[in-house]
Amino acid sequence: MFTVTVQNRSAARKILRVLTGLPASTVYSWSLADLTAALVKHAESITDDGARAAWIVNVQTALREAGAVPAPDRSIVRAPDVPAPAPSPDVVTPRPDAPDVRPAIRGALGLGDALDAAIRGAVSEALRDAPQALDTAAVERIVRDVVDAGGILPPSTITVKVGERTVVEVSGIRHYLFETVLKALAAGEHLWLPGPAGSGKSTLARQALQALGYTDGAKERGIHMTGAVETVFQLIGYVSPNGDDRTLYTPLRLAVEFGGGFIFDDVDRSNPKALAAFNEGLANGYWTFPDRVIKQHADFICIATANTFGLGGGGDYVGAARMDKATLDRFTFIAVPYDETAESMIAGRENAKWTRHVQSVRKAVAALGLKHLVTPRATYRGVKLLAAGLDVADVESMTIYAGLDAETVQRIRGAL
Repeated sequence: MFTVTVQNRSAARKILRVLTGLPASTVYSWSLADLTAALVKHAESITDDGARAAWIVNVQTALREAGAVPAPDRSIVRAPDVPAPAPSPDVVTPRPDAPDVRPAIRGALGLGDALDAAIRGAVSEALRDAPQALDTAAVERIVRDVVDAGGILPPSTITVKVGERTVVEVSGIRHYLFETVLKALAAGEHLWLPGPAGSGKSTLARQALQALGYTDGAKERGIHMTGAVETVFQLIGYVSPNGDDRTLYTPLRLAVEFGGGFIFDDVDRSNPKALAAFNEGLANGYWTFPDRVIKQHADFICIATANTFGLGGGGDYVGAARMDKATLDRFTFIAVPYDETAESMIAGRENAKWTRHVQSVRKAVAALGLKHLVTPRATYRGVKLLAAGLDVADVESMTIYAGLDAETVQRIRGAL
């Protein structure tokens, strides 16, 4: 029986994707037990004893470097007066010729010189401030803080190909589903991105379109956006009585006629009757506008964002409408949950403590089954308010606990 210890789902998911090729959409919902079982199963599939032992050690090392498992019982860095414990006797030494998967795993996790430098800097600072208090546990906390902060992780580069043609290479802070969305768009699919408020759906849609060469404000291959609509004229426009054709050129019209990316934001809050023309155009590629019928441009692509899958409201989204099945059938669905790694990177290393607190409250709210949203927007607003000099308790009341009574707040705090 082989043992793989995992404490951080995000790191384990990325490692599984590197080693087994499983897509993010498959492993995202897996529990720690599922992820651990998959890693163990992969180890058991290696028939050579030496290679298997090396695999286990390398994976555990990579997980440990990512802060995903407890550090071994020896100091990573130690103060002069703290003796280094002897190495654990159960550490397996891999064979010299065994394959080392650490480079691939470190690349998948975004680990490298930037992370190493950040850890060394944080430990050196702690040594200067309180050298006597820097024991092994303290160092482990510092490492976890640096890794959790995320802001120091170097952005990886994604290369998307269709056949033998390289479509795009992009880098920067992105939602972990960015690559999936990008590849689906490159394949010519219209996308429906359902997800909770503040999960970054609209930003993800815009970033993916920009990566494919669509540009804000451009006439051809431009990016155009419309929010929830109540009337069909918000989509197809109308003939102005004074002959001004600007009333005809809605965001949808511009995208259809000149080949643009159309982001239909909060589509599930639209009036279903107003979507009849939209559904017809997606169905047959010909769009009926007030002045004429236009054949859909080859570069037209649509991304709809929503809080639901279009099957009607419920829970926190009671205002969401039930969409026509013919409309839903035009889209490929990619659910967009919160990406807490990206959230931490955007908030920055200096705000790691506040970011972790918001994420802890979010988990507590979910565990208690409360109908209350703690979105990444609470993280970003809190960062600004704290920077302005407001007290943490006041910022909590203004962001993560806004609208809750004192009893509910106490329940959440008790669950942290």
